[in-house]
Formats: sequence, C-alpha cells, structure tokens
Amino acid sequence: MKKLVSILFSFLFLTACSTPLKLAEQDNEKSFTVPVGKKIIITLPENPTTGYVWQFFVSPDGQSVIKDIHENYISPQTGLLGSSGIKEYSFVTKHQGTLTIQAAYQRPWEKNKKSAKNITYTIIVFD
Repeated sequence: MKKLVSILFSFLFLTACSTPLKLAEQDNEKSFTVPVGKKIIITLPENPTTGYVWQFFVSPDGQSVIKDIHENYISPQTGLLGSSGIKEYSFVTKHQGTLTIQAAYQRPWEKNKKSAKNITYTIIVFD
C-alpha cells in the first residue's frame, strides 16, 4: 500500500510539472509558486496594427531562475484587417528563487508616455 501511495504521488507530481502554468490578464498582480522545471506561458491580447505591443521585463536583471524564453505573436484566425491576435511569452523555471515579470502594453517609439496597460506577475520557484 505504501508503495502504491508513493507511485501515485510521484505520478501526480510529474503530471503537475509537465502541465504548463497558463497566465493571462486576469492573473495580474498575483503570485504563483511552482517547482523547478515548470513551463509557464503568458498569453495577452495584442493588436500590433495599432502600434501597441506587449514588452516584457524580468527582474532582477541577470537572474538565472528562468531560461528558454520565447516570445511569439499568434495571428487572429480571421481575414479582417486590424483584428487582434495573441502575444505569447513562455519560459521554463530552472533554479530556485523569486522573480517578477512585468509587461507593458505600449508603442515602442513613445518611450516617455505612460503604458496603456501594465501587468505584473510574481513567480516563486522551489526546488
């Protein structure tokens, strides 16, 4: 019985690690605790035809908590001009630690202007 419980716990843990944590706008200003090796995907609506794009910032600078960082724009599945798509930002946790991911929805050339939207996530990674 003890061995069965151990196997079941291991299966549940590995399943939890293999399923990505998906974050969106409604998760703004929330904290998430995840194990090392967890994939995290942030999806936010984006409409680059307006000039506004999501820009992501990870702090502290030079952190080693996450790796394999990818940004991807997923085009809308419609033929309508000016339709909004999805910006996807994904990474994998590599080391124990705490970091903050901030996203600013802005026009890159308007550096002195306030962002239209700001999103912040705190990620706590345990070993």
